[in-house]
Amino acid sequence: MQKRVYLLFIISLFFIPKSIFAGWVIVEQKTSPQGLIAHDTISIQNNKMRSGGKEATYIYDLNKNEITVINNFFKTYWTGTVDQYRAGLIAGIKVEIEAMVSKMPKEKQEAARAQFESMLKLFESQDGDPKKNENIVSTKKIVDRTQILGYNTQRHEFYLNGEKKLTTWISEKVNISNDFDLDKFSAFMNKMMNSNAKLSIKSTPEYTKMMKQGYPLKTIEYVGSKEVVGEVLSAKKQNLPDAHFKPDPSFKAITIEELVRSIRKQK
Repeated sequence: MQKRVYLLFIISLFFIPKSIFAGWVIVEQKTSPQGLIAHDTISIQNNKMRSGGKEATYIYDLNKNEITVINNFFKTYWTGTVDQYRAGLIAGIKVEIEAMVSKMPKEKQEAARAQFESMLKLFESQDGDPKKNENIVSTKKIVDRTQILGYNTQRHEFYLNGEKKLTTWISEKVNISNDFDLDKFSAFMNKMMNSNAKLSIKSTPEYTKMMKQGYPLKTIEYVGSKEVVGEVLSAKKQNLPDAHFKPDPSFKAITIEELVRSIRKQK
């Protein structure tokens, strides 16, 4: 009788909805070359991610192909598709360019506008298509016995056209790939922002492949001769309610244009 009950319990595990299993809550700290420290809490469960600090929060819903941007300062939020976000962001950047150029001496405005617009074109032209990215990204897997948060880690180094851009220490024990479709998220982010490795090595397929093996508990990003250090302070499995991946009910929904303007006002 006991064997039969145990067998039924094992079989039932295959039919339990994934939503009852716990997701991940990861707290990260990033230190700039100037010594400034910023914290980010990342929550992941059922193909949803929530991340951000005190000022802004981002919620990515891969099931709906939607992003929610929350301005905690003004208690407002916007929810829409990746295409809507990208179009609104580009429009907002153009407005920001004009605002900055208008404050410059007239004899410098034309050259400044051309420089800003060339940078925008780099972002605008990629449109999330990694095939257009002709930069060569290579990786090295280094034997390393570093322990972080009590976990053994594996060291990976990422190079762009032969120049080291990123070092990570990952742990297979902290793995978000069962809770979050990393391929889908990579495509989501590349379309939303840009697939150009010059802007972010983390937008590349090589980085996604590493993430499937384990979460980076420490990272060092190389910006010229300077370093940006990221460290995971805690990583815990936790069952999160659906409300965690929604804006606060008291916050006001706004348009993408209002969102971009509110970010400018906050600077």
